[in-house]
Amino acid sequence: MKKLIGLALALSCVPCVLYGCGSPSSENASPDANTQEVAEESAEAEAEPEEAEPVYVDEADIPKLFSNPDAYIDQHVVLEGKIFNSVGQEDGIALYQAYYNFDSSNDVFLLGVEAGTDVAVDDYIRADCIVLGTYEGTNAFGTTITNLAVVGLEVEKLSYIDAVVPTISEIIPEGASIDQNGVTLTIDKIEFAEDETRVYVTENNNSGASFRLYSFNAVILQNGQQIEPDISSRSSYEGNYDEISDDLRSGASSSGVIVFPPFDSSADFTIELEGHSDDYHMDFEPYRFDIAALAS
Repeated sequence: MKKLIGLALALSCVPCVLYGCGSPSSENASPDANTQEVAEESAEAEAEPEEAEPVYVDEADIPKLFSNPDAYIDQHVVLEGKIFNSVGQEDGIALYQAYYNFDSSNDVFLLGVEAGTDVAVDDYIRADCIVLGTYEGTNAFGTTITNLAVVGLEVEKLSYIDAVVPTISEIIPEGASIDQNGVTLTIDKIEFAEDETRVYVTENNNSGASFRLYSFNAVILQNGQQIEPDISSRSSYEGNYDEISDDLRSGASSSGVIVFPPFDSSADFTIELEGHSDDYHMDFEPYRFDIAALAS
């Protein structure tokens, strides 16, 4: 634990400025001497024999941890979050602020990691941490703000999907390819998440003319209901999903994701896509893919 102790001590000495802890009152905060005291107490506790089993904060108690960090000093905790600010780096320590549980409306924690750790602003992470206590500072308005302060022992980067909209189930349909006039559309897979449905589509154009796919006009038909793409979903501005081309030249291919609202994966459904060619002699019917329900 010597390395961890050094990290905790160095963290207490880093002069830094905090930004945007989730509300206007938490901007531009500067460190308080309280940080050094918390870190020193943590370092003393870490001088105990290394053989001792770490005590982890139960997930159900994490709200209590954020409301009273000092009650959990030296305990371990696994936190998931999104890094939104790089506070600074000194003496081999990098400091970041992160929104807990990836949500900017929730709690914020200050994360110290060894410099060179492969994390950056906007990363989604899962971190195995040790609790240092409360980090106090003042913002530009002179208001005192507090954050939970932790040292990351192990930090894992997560994809947007795994972090925010994890896949609950998926369908990989067999033979879901339709060719018209040399333009082939394929449904590669459908992923079902709690807050969205992702349809992965590939188009190959060997028609001799450009093909325009109206992905925004795609629909899913199920039990007499028409389900349209969810263009206002969180993923539309945070997911950075591959976008399928809406103007594909002949001889080219493109793959992308069309996001729909969540719907019932236990019932059959049809995916319908439309497009047309720059060659007006080519007629295209809607591409209709009948997808069998997910087996229970």
